[in-house]
Amino acid sequence: MTKISDFPAVTDFLDTDEFILARSGATKKMPGSMLSGWKLDLSLDGTSVVGLTQQAGTWTSSAGEILVSPGGGVKARAYPTASIRSGVCVFEVKVKMLSTGSHAGSNHIGMLVAWDGTGGSGGGLFALACSGLTPSSNGGHYTENTQGTTVGPSDSVRFNLDTTYTLRAFVSGQAVEYYRDGTALWTTPIFAASTGGVALHCGLYALNCDASFDDVRIWVPTLP
Repeated sequence: MTKISDFPAVTDFLDTDEFILARSGATKKMPGSMLSGWKLDLSLDGTSVVGLTQQAGTWTSSAGEILVSPGGGVKARAYPTASIRSGVCVFEVKVKMLSTGSHAGSNHIGMLVAWDGTGGSGGGLFALACSGLTPSSNGGHYTENTQGTTVGPSDSVRFNLDTTYTLRAFVSGQAVEYYRDGTALWTTPIFAASTGGVALHCGLYALNCDASFDDVRIWVPTLP
């Protein structure tokens, strides 16, 4: 049995005979032939914010990076306008928490999944988190199964400022598997903000830090 977490890159998923699909706390074996239909659905680099819907915060582009600098407790959020993903997908983005600025309190940089794009509740959150911009001493991974409401798994794996990390979410219905730099961390439930015909998005997220994002990618399966 090969688990999807055994692979360091999305393209490697195509080489396995079968993988495990997590949904509502249960697992199911899926044929590798399904994965042969994966396609790149969206790709945004940091050269422009065109194609990015800004829900909170002021998002700009400079030196090939998407930038936002929320302070005072503002939760900056944005999502790729062209991609609506409420089912199975792989969402990946490169993130970097910058050492510039003065930001007290909690600092987060990360991603949102199954988010309705309209506010600070619902959907799943996965972030690099610290306090007082000192991630080398108090940083770690932080999740919320329901953004703004239900805290999910977390740890104290440190990280550094001004360093690029690749975050990935493998989303399958109401479950998501989170990765950092190709290492699987957790499979955990996620809960959307709304139900019944509401568009759900993969989004970018920052709290109380100067944040950089690049290489925003979404893959989806092409079913037979």
